Amino acid sequence: MTKPLESHDLRERVWGQSESVDHPDGGKVWLRPPEFSEIPALHRLLHAEISQDAGSAETMAAVFAHNRDSFWVVEHLLPDSAHPVVVGFYSFLPLNAAGLAALKAQTLDRAAPPLSLLAPFGEAPAALYIWAIVARKLVRRLMPSIARAMGLLYADAPIFAFVATEDGRKAGVGAGFAASGEQPQIQLGSFIQLPPWSQGGALA
Repeated sequence: MTKPLESHDLRERVWGQSESVDHPDGGKVWLRPPEFSEIPALHRLLHAEISQDAGSAETMAAVFAHNRDSFWVVEHLLPDSAHPVVVGFYSFLPLNAAGLAALKAQTLDRAAPPLSLLAPFGEAPAALYIWAIVARKLVRRLMPSIARAMGLLYADAPIFAFVATEDGRKAGVGAGFAASGEQPQIQLGSFIQLPPWSQGGALA
């Protein structure tokens, strides 16, 4: 069951080691914005963990340049280590009204989305589309963290995704997503939706 975060939890954009949570395999894990130079490495991680058919590194870089809130790196600090390692990332398409309409009509090119359909950095989006998540065992655990990192600007945006993998299906069910469309159950290929973070889409 989800519970809305308090408004003060979303007012300030906070991230990094001070916002760490326990990793289920030990150590601490947290989110941070990536550097532009890290996008190629995140692209390689995407291909290794999800699909070789995912969008190009150039497309990822263009989306990140348009809105740097589109990507958040997941870092893991093991108990016996002094330095964290990048173990995953969250990526979003912050859709404007036209982008949301295209997503619902299934005409949005999700592999190479036109920047004209994305809200630029600093502008509240009409919706957030989860472009890709690489965060094994961490999706539900980091949901409040990503909501606090992105802050009030994104708090009222409904969240959508398509289920691409079995791990993604399980993560979506665990995080409280519901099927959006004719299918009552979440399956591979399902179009799914989570309420805005301000309305319970982030677990407290």
